[in-house]
Amino acid sequence: MFGSKSELSIQNKEGESMKIIKVLCSNAVMVVAGEKELILVGRGIGFGRKKGEWVNHEGVEKVFQKQE
Repeated sequence: MFGSKSELSIQNKEGESMKIIKVLCSNAVMVVAGEKELILVGRGIGFGRKKGEWVNHEGVEKVFQKQE
């Protein structure tokens, strides 16, 4: 499922925090937001990041969610 920055900021306003569970590369990270696992893609979003850090919606260009 695809999302946009605006959808992501709406999720953050609802109180969902996004915590990094894996840095895929400097431009992609896997996060947990509530009970959902998401992949966030954006220029430099994973650069210098580590597992366990919190992510905000700035710099996110695409959001991928696992379909069940």
